[in-house]
Amino acid sequence: MIGIEQYRKIQEYKALGLAQTKTAKALGITYSSVSKYWNMSEKDYVKKAEKERYHMDNYRQYILEQLKLCPQIRDTNVYLKLMEAFPDLQVK
Repeated sequence: MIGIEQYRKIQEYKALGLAQTKTAKALGITYSSVSKYWNMSEKDYVKKAEKERYHMDNYRQYILEQLKLCPQIRDTNVYLKLMEAFPDLQVK
């Protein structure tokens, strides 16, 4: 999920009349990300962000333990360890 600053930039570029492809290029994000948030209201964005944030809070302690054991661990390895420890985990 993109941050609120990027969401607002997308909306700003939309208001200026920029195309989605140019917006994606200007922000350095994928076209599909721009497309996903292009017609989303800020209220809906905030609701979606809250839902995702609380979802990962369930795994916070496990992730912190992994980082304490190996501070230089790569994000992909944390993801793989999460998938191994919690097979029902549903994240991208």
